[in-house]
Amino acid sequence: MIKSMTGYGSFEVKNDFAQIYIEIKSLNSRFFDFYSKSCKTLSIYDDEAKNKIKSTCFRGNFQFKTKMIFTEKSQLKINSQKVKEYLKFRDDLIAVSKSYKESSYDLGLLSIDKLMSMQDIYEQDSVSDNTISSIKALYFKCLDGAILELNNSRSIEGNNIQDSLVQNLNALQKGLETILNLYKKNIDDEFDIYKNKITKILENYDLDESRLYQEIAIIIDKQDINEEVVRLASHLDVLKGYLLENTEIGKKINFILQEIGREINTITSKSSNIKITYEILDMKNQVEQIREQAQNIL
Repeated sequence: MIKSMTGYGSFEVKNDFAQIYIEIKSLNSRFFDFYSKSCKTLSIYDDEAKNKIKSTCFRGNFQFKTKMIFTEKSQLKINSQKVKEYLKFRDDLIAVSKSYKESSYDLGLLSIDKLMSMQDIYEQDSVSDNTISSIKALYFKCLDGAILELNNSRSIEGNNIQDSLVQNLNALQKGLETILNLYKKNIDDEFDIYKNKITKILENYDLDESRLYQEIAIIIDKQDINEEVVRLASHLDVLKGYLLENTEIGKKINFILQEIGREINTITSKSSNIKITYEILDMKNQVEQIREQAQNIL
C-alpha cells in the first residue's frame, strides 16, 4: 500500500525523573533530510534518533523537536547563578517596557514551570548514573511512540492518495478504450476521406488507381496509432501493479509516467481525429494529477 511522505507524530512520556515530549513532522523530499531542534540535554541522542527515523521512515524532510522537564523527584542541584541571570534579564525587560507608553510585551512573573524547562539552570554534574540511564530509556520510549504515530499518519495519508490515484488510473484506462474504439471505427472513414481529397485535387490528371491507393495507404500508415495504444495499455498495467506494492514506489511511478506521457504525445501528433484529440487532452490532465500526487509518495 502507498505511504505518504507527509505526516506528523508526537508522543509524551514521564517517570519519576523527567517528562519528555517529542514531535516529528515530515514533508516530501527526494532524499532523507533531518533537522533537529532538540533541547540541550537531549541533543546528545540526535544521531541515534536520526538513524532510527531513517531506518523506519526511509525518505522525506524531517523536522525533529524535543522538550524535557525535570520532575521534583529528580533531586538535581540548581545553578542559582543562572536563575538569577534569568530573573535579572526579566527585570531589565520590564524596565525597558515601562519607558514606552504603549507596550505589547506581556512580562508577568517568570513561572516555576518555565524556569524548570530551562535546562542550563541544572547542575548536570550532579545527575546520577541511575538518573541518566532512566532518562535515556524514557527518551527512546518516547521516540518509538512518536515514530509510530508519524508512520500511522503517513499511512492514512497514503490511503487517501491511493484512492485518488485509482480514480485517475481508471479514467486513463477508460480513455484508452475510447481512443481504441474511435481509431478502429475511423480507419475506413479516413480511407474514403483521403481518396476523395486526392481525387478532387488531381481530377485533371490521369492518376493510376493502384498508385492512388498506395499513397493513401502511406498517409494512413503515418497516422497508425496501434503500436502506441498497445504500449500505453502495457504502461497502465505496470502503474496499476505499482499501486499494489508495499515498497517505495514514488520514484517508480514518476518513471512510468514519463513513458505514459511519451505515448500520449505520440498519439496526439499522429491522430487527426478531433474526438481522439479531446480524449487525449483529458488523459493528459489525469497524468498531470498523478504526477502531482506522486511527488508526495514514499
